[in-house]
Amino acid sequence: MKVRDDRVYGLCSLSNSVIIYDRGDLGILAEHSLGEGKNPISFCFDGDGRMWVSNFISETVEVYRLADGEPKRIKSFDLSGATSPGSSRPGGVACAGSRVFVVLSNLDDDFLPAGKSAVAAFDTDTLEELGVFDIDGKDAIAAAYREDDGLLYITCAGDYEQGSGFVGNGRLVAFDPDALAESWSMDISGAPFEIVLWRNIAFMGNGAEGKILVADIETREELEPLDIRSNGQSGLSYASALAVVPPDVLVAAEFNGDRLLAIDANELSVLADFRVCDGPDALAVLE
Repeated sequence: MKVRDDRVYGLCSLSNSVIIYDRGDLGILAEHSLGEGKNPISFCFDGDGRMWVSNFISETVEVYRLADGEPKRIKSFDLSGATSPGSSRPGGVACAGSRVFVVLSNLDDDFLPAGKSAVAAFDTDTLEELGVFDIDGKDAIAAAYREDDGLLYITCAGDYEQGSGFVGNGRLVAFDPDALAESWSMDISGAPFEIVLWRNIAFMGNGAEGKILVADIETREELEPLDIRSNGQSGLSYASALAVVPPDVLVAAEFNGDRLLAIDANELSVLADFRVCDGPDALAVLE
């Protein structure tokens, strides 16, 4: 979910639509179809207010201009065949200056990693594709841009074994948006999904288990994770969405336990634990 001006925008992959909420009362203002069979997965707004949407199933990236709040498609990029040997399966989208980046998972027919992932880059001034660039990680999921060092941080969940789950060989990749090349990467002991940056810290959801993964991106050290499972909770559990409430509160949605947690980002201690709707999957902070 993203907040822009007086509206909140969210994608619904199942209905292939974008839902627009009023920022004041959170009422639904409109729901617009983006077309059947696309499975929109992530989006960002560029500097001109255009919405860039990645579509997992159709393997496309589409650009929309918001006319009176309604998205009007102005450009579409076909990314089928952009990775090898698997399908590109676009995921996380992030804007860095005058460029937009979309991570490409590179998955086989069983939606398992077929090889190293990649990043597709686009110029927001010309609305042209700049190319596809390999990164050192498998099953790329999400991306976040950090202005302090000018790098794009990409989570890669790593390998998955049928019947046993994620192997735990995740990666965090730092990508240089200007050089269009990987700057550095590090091992992450888990399957990092969502990512949010706070100061020198990367907080990451973990698809393998109910722990928030933590890394210092200046020292490039993996830190102790935070277990967000409730007492006695069993079965699959993971942080499905992360956000920071300034100055130092980390907010996490825990999908399987139907919970929303407020966490002290300095101490990594839980400040509040709320029971919310069934399977919270996205969140946005209204300041």
